Amino acid sequence: MYRSFMFNKKHINLAKLMIETFKKTKSSDRIKREAILQDMAAEYGIAPKIIDVDLENKYIVMEKMDKHLTDVISKQEGDITESQQKQIIKIFKSLDKAKVFHNDANILNYMFRKQKLFIIDFGISQEIDDKLIKKLGTNTPNIERMTLGFIITLKKQNCKTSSYSHLIKYINTDEAKDFKL
Repeated sequence: MYRSFMFNKKHINLAKLMIETFKKTKSSDRIKREAILQDMAAEYGIAPKIIDVDLENKYIVMEKMDKHLTDVISKQEGDITESQQKQIIKIFKSLDKAKVFHNDANILNYMFRKQKLFIIDFGISQEIDDKLIKKLGTNTPNIERMTLGFIITLKKQNCKTSSYSHLIKYINTDEAKDFKL
């Protein structure tokens, strides 16, 4: 599952890359796991592609994104368009297909490159395996858990209800009532 990442400095355009650095105390195993899970998601076109992983110097090099979703929400006066909501749902469905539970509904984990939305920061992500499915009671934790968490986060940010008018279709009606959505 884990592929070897090659970093050929002669052929890299640094303007198109971003580097995620980690504290020196972060374990190499955790950095490696994060890179593997992000790479699995990148195969579905929903996360930045990994270019290199350096476990000794504690960094991951990946494709550069243009802007955060929070910047777009701000420019749209607290709103997320239906098209953007559909991109979020596509990300969650693709994560479930990739067998990666992202596990962090923070709005800062969504970035655009051009007009396409990507998910970043796989630091607390988990592989969707039989043990996780049994624990969570679902084999689609992103669509079920991440959608709910994302809507709750939007509400806490005082975003307009139209920001989750499409997302709410993917929430269990009992949960929607419980969380007053």
